Amino acid sequence: MYGPSKAEGYLYVETRSYVDRFFQYMFFISTFYFIWRLVGEIFSTLITSRRIFQAHFLTFWALLDVVSTVMSCTVFIKALLVRYNDHSISVGWFRFFSLLVGILWLKFLSFLKVINPTLATFVLAMIQIVKDVKYLALILVMVILAFGDMFHILIRIDETACPVNPDPNNDENPFCKTGLSYLDVYAQILGNFDYGSFLGHPTTIILFIVMTLFGTSK
Repeated sequence: MYGPSKAEGYLYVETRSYVDRFFQYMFFISTFYFIWRLVGEIFSTLITSRRIFQAHFLTFWALLDVVSTVMSCTVFIKALLVRYNDHSISVGWFRFFSLLVGILWLKFLSFLKVINPTLATFVLAMIQIVKDVKYLALILVMVILAFGDMFHILIRIDETACPVNPDPNNDENPFCKTGLSYLDVYAQILGNFDYGSFLGHPTTIILFIVMTLFGTSK
């Protein structure tokens, strides 16, 4: 089979550029709209009463609107600088973009729950569940920190598990580093058991058994 012709390839590139430009313009227009609406809400509630202003904006969904609008405005300014002043886009900006995309999806969920009462009920139920498990989450964090520190202290002193000059071709024991030890303990509690990291010291094996029993009991 023959591949696409030059004309078809050119048409694809042109169509893609038109679609990208359309979404860029829609992003710019929506950013202006939400900025104008946010400014109007701030002035209208402040003029009415400071108490009404605090009651309106000190909620999760209102703060989500403010954060998403400010971040979208930042991206809008950055896009103008890239377009007209040849500014470069660093890796940090892509992290910023990814965070903004997640917030915009939450904003879209906020819009859907307004027009659909059934969905609003489920969203409120999820929020209530998150509020109820906050103490359980605190206990979980303390367990992760406690066992992560204990495993790190015991395994870090073993030069066989944590050599001074590790081989870059071999996977290093995650408990050789403090941050990775917390992440590995969290993975173990979720059920990603890998007891190979704990072999070599009887104390770590005992702690591993206690950790799994404590983690599954929650």
